[in-house]
Amino acid sequence: MPDDNRGGRPHNLPQAVLEGIFGADFAKRVQEQLRPWLAPYSPVASKAPARKRGPKSNIRQRIEAQMRKEIKSGELTPSELRNMPEKLWEARYGASRTTVREARDGVLSEFN
Repeated sequence: MPDDNRGGRPHNLPQAVLEGIFGADFAKRVQEQLRPWLAPYSPVASKAPARKRGPKSNIRQRIEAQMRKEIKSGELTPSELRNMPEKLWEARYGASRTTVREARDGVLSEFN
C-alpha cells in the first residue's frame, strides 16, 4: 500500500483501504460524505483565524508629501526623482519599493 498520508490527515488511510476493497468510486463518495466531519481535523482548519486588519496606513501619503516638499524646495527635480535607482528608495523614504514607486508615480503625474 503506498504511503499517502498527506499532511498527517487521519482520513487518508481509510480512503486507501476503501479503494482497495470497494473501488475508487465508492471511496470517493464516502470521502465526500465524510468531509464535513473530517474538516475539523484537517491541518487547514486548525489554523488560527486571520486577524482583522486595521485602518489603512498613510505611508504612501507621507512619502508623496515628502517628495512634493523636496521638489518644491529644489532639493530634487522631477527628472531626478524619475531616474533615481529603486534601491535608494527604501533607505531614503523608509518604505518598500512598491509603496515608493506608487507614491513617485502619483507625484510625477502632477508635474507632467
